[in-house]
Amino acid sequence: MQAVKGYFNDGRFTPVDMITLPRQARAILVIEEISTMPATKNFWQEFDKMVDASVHEEMPEFHRLQLGREPITFTED
Repeated sequence: MQAVKGYFNDGRFTPVDMITLPRQARAILVIEEISTMPATKNFWQEFDKMVDASVHEEMPEFHRLQLGREPITFTED
């Protein structure tokens, strides 16, 4: 018997540790009721908050590359 800790989300089980699960096996699923979300969800929520907070930040001027020729503009004549 093997116990594996992880998260069950949208019908998929994701182990916390890097392990290889068997392709097919008899199993018993015990759902631990905790209201906390997985760390990956917390990461993306924090990432979205940081992106939203940086909307009005000024971007610095970047040095433009000199490629040696003018860009070609395709227009209909």
